[in-house]
Amino acid sequence: MIAKLSKLKRHSSSFILLTSVTVFAIFNALFVQYSEMIPVDHVGGITPLFLIGGMFLLGTICHSLSRGTIFPSFLVALFIGLSMHNLLEPLIENSAALNMIVTISAVYILFGGGLEISFSSFRKIVLPTVLLSFIGLVASTLFMAQGLSVLGTVTGMTMSVSLALLLGAILASTDPAAIIPVFKELKLKKDRIKDILVSESALTDVVGTLVTLAFITYVERAGAFTHMSQGISALVSMESMIFLSKELVVGSIVGIIGFFAIRFFVRQRVMRAECHADIGFFIAIPIMAYAFAVLFGGSGYLASFIAGLLVVLNEKVHKTETFFNQLVEGIAKPSIFILLGALVNVQMLLQYAWFGILAGLVFMFIVRPASVFLSLGFFSKKIDLNTRELLFMSWVRETGVIPAVLLVQVAYSGLLTKYDIGNPEMLISIGMWVIIMTLVIQPPLTKWVARKLEVSN
Repeated sequence: MIAKLSKLKRHSSSFILLTSVTVFAIFNALFVQYSEMIPVDHVGGITPLFLIGGMFLLGTICHSLSRGTIFPSFLVALFIGLSMHNLLEPLIENSAALNMIVTISAVYILFGGGLEISFSSFRKIVLPTVLLSFIGLVASTLFMAQGLSVLGTVTGMTMSVSLALLLGAILASTDPAAIIPVFKELKLKKDRIKDILVSESALTDVVGTLVTLAFITYVERAGAFTHMSQGISALVSMESMIFLSKELVVGSIVGIIGFFAIRFFVRQRVMRAECHADIGFFIAIPIMAYAFAVLFGGSGYLASFIAGLLVVLNEKVHKTETFFNQLVEGIAKPSIFILLGALVNVQMLLQYAWFGILAGLVFMFIVRPASVFLSLGFFSKKIDLNTRELLFMSWVRETGVIPAVLLVQVAYSGLLTKYDIGNPEMLISIGMWVIIMTLVIQPPLTKWVARKLEVSN
């Protein structure tokens, strides 16, 4: 009886979700049809604010609608963005507002990713996490770039080496945030597997961003890539090493300063016997850390992540942390995917369907396993992971928020057209297909994969 009720609830939630997306699409169509009847003077000044507020509201609705379904909120937001393309057009055409929303959302997401990880637990799994996040990510970038180049030839949609390398770097970071709800229901025999995957997701967000920036810097300095091997050269060249070192060192220092600022303000609250931490600290300091790190030539995203990673949560800040998590999960993450969906030209998405679907399959079943076994296989005994556990880790390959952020930023930076290295719509369309594939296929099947590989109880 309980199983039937649970199944009915799941089907009801899916029906409500489908109905809601349909309603949004109808509303979008009506807006297009009757928008010319609205006096421009009445809405011109408030349109951006109206759209930003409405998008945040949609983000919250996405988060609510996805509950009880097999679909993560990211995917729901993506389809709502697709269905409301025309309605959100004034916002996505405003590059300054678009970049501001995406950047602020990414900062809070990375800071929240740091909060989710206990630093004491992180130290115990630092070796496999670092191996996955550095060696594994670089391998994933290069393997995926080569795969995209081959697929371009097979499908007759040639992709330049520069575009393949950039897309490989953009998509390289994992995002198990989409699968964390599954982990909560899944009892793994070794908890450290989940800790490694969650830690990897937070760290690869930062490393993936740095690798993408290194490739962009190479293109701006030396022009377009002509061979895949230049991707390795771009990462190991003296200029890139100096660039990456500066990004890492300055970002880490500013992040540590941000942590001490949070700790100072929270302690002041405790000394005054106040029973909560001010949410303003958690809102302001990640943004300030990002800004100061970028100002001094460091990684703003790394600074935000480090500041969150070092914060030790206690009963005084749990309520604040809960509110912050709701801000991230209910507004920041869905907003990025709504914007990504709105940016996509549906006709172009269909045009690159075969290319994108094949790229997603290659990513999940070839690139991810290869990068996991390459980075961890040699150390498997030392880090106490067997072949079945490595295969399970290979399955967890959700491509989520930070890749979506980078897709938007790179596509609308003018870099691709300035250096004639590819079509921005091709970048977004194929990248979006990979995101959709990983979010649709993997989360619903994770429990089954864990049982088959005998890594869960």
